[in-house]
Amino acid sequence: IGTGDGDDTVDGGAGSNVIYGAGGNDDITVSTNDSTAGDGVAWGGAGDDTIAGGNGDDEIGTGDGEDEADGGAGDDTIYGGAADEDDTLDGGVGDDVLYGG
Repeated sequence: IGTGDGDDTVDGGAGSNVIYGAGGNDDITVSTNDSTAGDGVAWGGAGDDTIAGGNGDDEIGTGDGEDEADGGAGDDTIYGGAADEDDTLDGGVGDDVLYGG
């Protein structure tokens, strides 16, 4: 799933999803928090994005902007964005790997 420029809200729902947020302040949920959640991938673009993982082992990248990322349950990998922006990264429950920008 890819968004265009502008402020978007995307809910990946059940299953494994790949979501890319382009420009704008996006609110992205990778997958649900129930037993059908798969492993998701979400990358934020330019803008101040909020990205939430689900129960799967998610990969999240924050992109440019002052972003918030929460991996949720699962063994997640989260990448912070540009070094000149302040991101908030929370791995959630599980064995997570977080990389600062």
